[in-house]
Amino acid sequence: MTQTISQVSELKKNWQLEDTRNFNFNNEDLKNIVVIKYEKGSYTAKETIIPLVYKPKLKDVKKTLRRIQSYAKKHSINFEGAFTENDSLIEGIYNEWKTTQSKKRIANDANTSEIKKADAIFEKALKVNASDIHLEKRRDKTKLRFRVNGEMYDENSYFSGEGEKLARVIYQIYTSEDGESATNFDETKPQNGLIDKMFGEQRVRARIATVPANPDGFDVICRLLPFNEDGSAIPVSELGYSVKERKDLEKMISNAIGVIIIAGTTGSGKSTTLKNVLIGKIKDSEDKIKVITVEDPPEYYIPGATQVPVNRENSKDGGKTEFLNTIKAAMRSDPDILMVGEVRDALTAETLTGAVQSGHQVFTTIHASSAFGIINRLENFGVSRETLSSPQFIAGLVYQKLLPKLCPHCSVPIKNGKIPKRFPLEKIIIDNYETFGIPITKLEEIKEKMEDNTDIVTELLNNGNIKSREAIKILKKHEQINDKEKNEALLDRIKQVADVKESNIRFRGQGCKHCSSGVQGRFVCAETIVPDLELLSLISEGRDPEAINYWKTNLNGKFAMEDALDKMVEGLVDPTDIEHAFQEIGSKII
Repeated sequence: MTQTISQVSELKKNWQLEDTRNFNFNNEDLKNIVVIKYEKGSYTAKETIIPLVYKPKLKDVKKTLRRIQSYAKKHSINFEGAFTENDSLIEGIYNEWKTTQSKKRIANDANTSEIKKADAIFEKALKVNASDIHLEKRRDKTKLRFRVNGEMYDENSYFSGEGEKLARVIYQIYTSEDGESATNFDETKPQNGLIDKMFGEQRVRARIATVPANPDGFDVICRLLPFNEDGSAIPVSELGYSVKERKDLEKMISNAIGVIIIAGTTGSGKSTTLKNVLIGKIKDSEDKIKVITVEDPPEYYIPGATQVPVNRENSKDGGKTEFLNTIKAAMRSDPDILMVGEVRDALTAETLTGAVQSGHQVFTTIHASSAFGIINRLENFGVSRETLSSPQFIAGLVYQKLLPKLCPHCSVPIKNGKIPKRFPLEKIIIDNYETFGIPITKLEEIKEKMEDNTDIVTELLNNGNIKSREAIKILKKHEQINDKEKNEALLDRIKQVADVKESNIRFRGQGCKHCSSGVQGRFVCAETIVPDLELLSLISEGRDPEAINYWKTNLNGKFAMEDALDKMVEGLVDPTDIEHAFQEIGSKII
């Protein structure tokens, strides 16, 4: 039987495209195509559906069908044929075939050692609590880096070809272990993927993004999302929120309606905070509330919640229809709480507004540079000031940043009124080994010698690992970082906001057995707004400076940088990390 088809979805789900001797697959001419679906007889242990694609000239269609029919009859195969002249369909079928074939080839041909290398990368990243893995391939080499506690660290380097193989393993094999759903890795264009896999004894979800890079290279970035089967949550108190901020969060969450928005830049921990707040909310209710999340895609496992995935990137209209319909369906599902993964455009803002106005409690995140910046961001997305200032619309606004948490065992205080030299030669060498031309194989030796207080620069010079010019570079870098004048200027700035003698201000140490680099995780530095009627009135009238002043004076509001300075005085964060994340200490905070 011959039929006309118009889209790939009309084929059976588990179809495969096979290139056989009998029916030569010519991938050059995509004008006309005959699709033959046939299934092996019942004599096989497993029924298999295999479409064959053949592209003859239009006049040869009937002849081709007769040839295939004869072949099928000879081999006891049932089949049906389908013909199309739809160019986009032809290309779609061809591309899916190409993806499947490539996936098969990589899965079959991938060297076991390459898969082991990729596994080891993820296992090491988990061991050091990395949040991101960066595989950066350029013309001559590939660099592997981890982001740990917000900072990038060199982990390894490979030949360029080896880096490309690792990228294909990660993107094509890890993203789909069933061998069917992964797309081809294409280093010439941006791509996205999702890993959900066991590494050792730990299940990990990871979001993958790839971007092309000059010269002749690419970056593969994996955002690690540890998966806890038990859905355990970190208490808000342990995330770094101050007592005042925790009280504000509790007040926001206790509201039955209204939207709670958590803002920050990429990597600021917004999703982590949101996940922990929701898990805590569900547990406190003793599972007596219904929580529905709409995410693109779900990142963290939230036990007790219905997590609905939405893939907007691959939709024809940018996912507008699917997203809108999913939100509407979620609201019809009788939720007590609706969580929308991120407000990133006018469509999301519009649907979010509708959900809040219908009487739901809504949680979401947004990219913004401050808590009050959320107001301007939503306004830019088309939400009016009148709506934003409605008493039952905003339950609370949160802005946060993550700062490295000092290791209490090796952090160093101010001594004799001076900032200590915090960056020994060894650390400078380890952080900048490529700049100095030091082989990566020597790094472990260097780390060992750090324990012995060996004159590492002299030793490297005597052993021929570096030349005189590299030794001079290292020493100059050391002096530059530990510059006396810069340290004195920093100390003067600190004195503008804190009593150095009365405080416990400390700086990052070189690392110890309790930490890897002088820090133990990261702290949230935040600002929180629970609006009252007066604040909403000022927002409605567009009197933002007065609104900020009222928030600080009457609602005990505190900027995120002020929160960071409080933690500095307690000896929890390094002043230099504060200046890196915000602005110079002592500057006017606005």
